[in-house]
Amino acid sequence: MIYRRLVGATVVLGLFGAASPAWADEDSPFESEGLVQLAPGANIADFHTRYGTTTIESYAAQNIYRVALPPTIPADTFEALVATDAEVLHADRVFPVLDTNPVGSSQSFFFFDVGQRFADQPAWGQIDLPDVAPHASATGAGVTVAVVDTGVAPHPFLAGSAAPGGFNFVERNANTNDFADTLDNNQNGVADEYAGHGTMVAGLVRRVAPQSSILAIRVMDDEGRCDTFKLVAGIHHAIDNGADVINLSLGTIDPSDVLLAAVNRALASEIVIAAAAGNDDRPDPRRYPAGFNLPGVLAIAACDEFDVRAPFSNYGPHVDLIAPGVEITSTLYNLGFGRGSGTSLGAPLVAGTLARMRGARPGATSTDLRDLLLASTDSIAAQNPSYPGQLGAGRLNVARAVDAALGRGDMDCDGFVSVADIGAFVLALTEPAQYPVAFPQCRIEHADTNGDGVVTVGDVGTFVGMLVGG
Repeated sequence: MIYRRLVGATVVLGLFGAASPAWADEDSPFESEGLVQLAPGANIADFHTRYGTTTIESYAAQNIYRVALPPTIPADTFEALVATDAEVLHADRVFPVLDTNPVGSSQSFFFFDVGQRFADQPAWGQIDLPDVAPHASATGAGVTVAVVDTGVAPHPFLAGSAAPGGFNFVERNANTNDFADTLDNNQNGVADEYAGHGTMVAGLVRRVAPQSSILAIRVMDDEGRCDTFKLVAGIHHAIDNGADVINLSLGTIDPSDVLLAAVNRALASEIVIAAAAGNDDRPDPRRYPAGFNLPGVLAIAACDEFDVRAPFSNYGPHVDLIAPGVEITSTLYNLGFGRGSGTSLGAPLVAGTLARMRGARPGATSTDLRDLLLASTDSIAAQNPSYPGQLGAGRLNVARAVDAALGRGDMDCDGFVSVADIGAFVLALTEPAQYPVAFPQCRIEHADTNGDGVVTVGDVGTFVGMLVGG
């Protein structure tokens, strides 16, 4: 979820005014539609015969169908009607999926290039984003991050990052480009208000995990329109095409059973999900999937550069952590750069971190990665005294999370950095050949606390810091 100030290197039409969502949460435009997932082997033709429905679109690989309902079946009664059908696994109405803008914000286009800001912006220091060299074995290489969004446009910064298998569920084709058609298709007074959204997300993922691959899955159009069918299909497509991490910078207030089933399938495949908490400045109703509060799903709120909760950011006991989301610069669809605010921009910072962690510890479960990440955050309780227990474990710290995944400082590989590691550290320092013999489950990274690739006295200071800092 993102409020954008688009900053391009090329001139585009300037549009100023109040930002509006594609449609309101409460006013679903799908009053005559249902979403159903049938049991394996069940036939949609038989379902249509029983209920008088017809198929609008489908994700046949998982037996999921978006169906038109007859006038005799209101959308809000559809789930109850088919609840006892033995061939139905899950059913819901179709609901909007939104990336809402902060209340009172406006969307503006500015005509200057801020490419240098992308490289130097304060957020990188705030989240302790390390240089690649000290973490050379944890750059996201070999890890695929699915960006389920508006697609991803070509951009010099993203060159070589595209993973095969992307899909466009808006136009139902393989063109996953993120583009603006210059038309106000939803007639809300702002044309193309979400064009570039997915490209900005992808840029942040790659900035944090520079060797990760991006699987572009377009589920939202350039006006910000999406629905629960497209979101569900996008998640399943990510699973079926090798995603290791899924970024979801969008959400719905409908805790759909079909959506929950898709998320659970991802978790069962050990895929970890970074999900934006939303920009509604409220704890409830939650936005899903962030609101499901499941192990392996990270619900991400947004803070400013001072670690204070952004005034638009959702909060609540379901939030797992917070990440910078105010005035963040990233890649844009016009080959330039854009600046914006929203929990949508915090989520890919977490997704990129998870990609680095997955690369560092490929055998870890999605729950393991979640726990390591949350244990590595920096406390922001003092900066947010009005939100105890509402902003998760703390603010994202990339270096600490990557170190945790690498096991740095945990010399005996028992899962903790403690005084019990001192003996193993001395062994690694004085008799390095004996270290892997005595601790065969460990790697050099465990004792290489400063990340320079070797174990020397230079690691003593950083190891002591780990002990003191916990």
